[in-house]
Amino acid sequence: MNPRSAAFVMAFALPLALLGKDAVAEYSFPAGASLALVMSSGSGAPRALVLGPEDTRSVRLRAWLTRNPTGWSSYWATPPGHGIRVSAGELRLHFVETSVIACHSRKGCVYKQIKSEEYAFLRDEP
Repeated sequence: MNPRSAAFVMAFALPLALLGKDAVAEYSFPAGASLALVMSSGSGAPRALVLGPEDTRSVRLRAWLTRNPTGWSSYWATPPGHGIRVSAGELRLHFVETSVIACHSRKGCVYKQIKSEEYAFLRDEP
């Protein structure tokens, strides 16, 4: 393969081939950080909470992230304005119906199809 062909493969063909593959989301919230949780239905004022690192919902969400490193795909659209958003540090999770979008400020966004029951605990009152 000539150098020009190799450059084309590395610059265009290889990244395009990888777009269809499942991404691995090795994302996590900063250790010991509180999580900002915002619930928005799309109508009315959003409800905002701060979950401390020892809060049950914070612990469960961190465990969920650890158990779900695979099955993610690249996400290129703007996340919707409704749903449940959780953020801390450089990571933002956006739960909407049967999907979750994970956006990292330096790594971009990925999404995954999930059951709404997997994140229903975030709606629970303390």
